[in-house]
Amino acid sequence: MQKHIIFTNGRSGSNYLANTLNLHPNITNYGEVLGDWTIPYQLHKKLGLGGRTVTEYLNHIYTSKSFFYSAQTYSAISHLKKKKAPNFKFWHQIQTLGIKDFSINFKMRNLLNFLEENKSIIVINLYRDNSLKRFLSLLFMQKKGTVFNLKK
Repeated sequence: MQKHIIFTNGRSGSNYLANTLNLHPNITNYGEVLGDWTIPYQLHKKLGLGGRTVTEYLNHIYTSKSFFYSAQTYSAISHLKKKKAPNFKFWHQIQTLGIKDFSINFKMRNLLNFLEENKSIIVINLYRDNSLKRFLSLLFMQKKGTVFNLKK
């Protein structure tokens, strides 16, 4: 199975790309898994999901069938709650499996060597040249209430 990561600095279209990839029957992208706000990372910190280190945790995400089926079930339930059709996939269907995360999370978690050590992971690097458009996009999303500021 091929592995991939959508590496982003935010407000660059990464959610759109991850959602589009997830429409394909042979691709799964878990989305963000390194943010303090994400359920998998909270489980890693509190219960050691995937191992003691963040590297072990990431390797677990890329290789674990139980994590895969937990994520598929969570996604299906979320879709059903929104009255949308679930897109449940099976492990044997998947040809590429990946995550999407912020470059800052890799830096904060001391994972800068992770991609160098895992050369088989395809890296899709997304960025937005225009910082003003990135900032305006964030302001618009905050105004709509779909993004919130985590700082207190």
